[in-house]
Amino acid sequence: MQGLVLGEMLCDTHCVHTGTRILVDSCFDGMNKSVWATMQEMYIDGKDIDIVTVVHAMSGQGDFLGKRDLALYLSGLTMSVASTAHFDSHCMCLLEYAIGRRLADLGIELYNEPRTDDMTEGVSKPVAADALTMLDYADGVLQEIKLRIASLKERDMAFYIAESQKENEGKAMPWVDLSFVQIIPGNLIVVAGVPGMGKTAFVLNIIQRMKLNALLFSYEMTGVEIINRLRKNMAIEDIGGMKLKIMDGALPLPTLMAKVREEKAKGCELVAIDFLQLMSSGDEWSNNRTQDVSTVVRGLKNLAKECGVPIIVLSQLSRRVNERINKRPILSDLKETGAIEESADVVMFLWRPSEYKLDSFVFRGEEIETGNQCLVDVAKARNFKKGEGLLAFNDDKQQFFDLARQAEELPF
Repeated sequence: MQGLVLGEMLCDTHCVHTGTRILVDSCFDGMNKSVWATMQEMYIDGKDIDIVTVVHAMSGQGDFLGKRDLALYLSGLTMSVASTAHFDSHCMCLLEYAIGRRLADLGIELYNEPRTDDMTEGVSKPVAADALTMLDYADGVLQEIKLRIASLKERDMAFYIAESQKENEGKAMPWVDLSFVQIIPGNLIVVAGVPGMGKTAFVLNIIQRMKLNALLFSYEMTGVEIINRLRKNMAIEDIGGMKLKIMDGALPLPTLMAKVREEKAKGCELVAIDFLQLMSSGDEWSNNRTQDVSTVVRGLKNLAKECGVPIIVLSQLSRRVNERINKRPILSDLKETGAIEESADVVMFLWRPSEYKLDSFVFRGEEIETGNQCLVDVAKARNFKKGEGLLAFNDDKQQFFDLARQAEELPF
């Protein structure tokens, strides 16, 4: 089957376009893999592909057959081609074989994985930590296969138009002055600020006010501490009625992704993470923290798109913001990596002038006397206009209010 597919691609340029879209490197082995790799490089470079050009490209690459033998080998591949009419079906068959081999290899890898043995019952078995690591790895391989299959599905414009018109496509933030901010499924939303600005309270208030089925990953606080925060502005019986699940373990990215996929199947509407800089990509060999955070951010963006849920991730800022005269954060203050700004659909900064003991500050061109305000600066937005909003913050109750209603007791 490998030789037939390569032969069809050598005979028909249209087959090259289709094959590049469907096939992967693992579909081929041995000499066929070398031929496929060369054809891929030529396709990317926009070069013509046939027996003569492929022989010429491969002859200068080292440990391959001589030109004559290589030409004979490629000619043999084309000799088996009667028609290219069913090339798509041939590619799918080859991809199915590759997936089957990958699953078989996965089983062998898991079976041969070195284990920490527990002989307490006279039987050697992996301890829980080893078993969970193996499960995360297996889940990653399976999700990679699923994404590859999903990427082959062709959808016309009618599908995307229908999807864009769904009523639940986006929901406005639950404050009048921030109603221009949309929480859209599939978006990665970064809420950033220096310590003490109320980031955790902000995301909890969103979950409380919007009454969403939410999943909170808390890397900084325990579940008990989160509940104690909620009790500052909610009765305990109301907290028990919230559609909120809290995960307070130090989960690596692959485990978090598996949990989100599981909860999405159960109706999860929002994922929140507190906070980014405490997360790990799960790569035990990585000694580059910037690269690690970049991997996490891109993984979260891909996860949001895959599951179709908004993910709000809290982030710290670098100390450069404190060196600035007006103490106002900007995008370059995002801590440890520029990948946060690149991958995020929305970036908003929480800034409380009272924390810097400022007498006044500027909001929408007007100088305002400092009180209990929190300025929310939406510095990046892919799907709506950027802007600023001004809220009141009650530190005792850990609650954000619209300024015009801050004197009211607002039940969630």
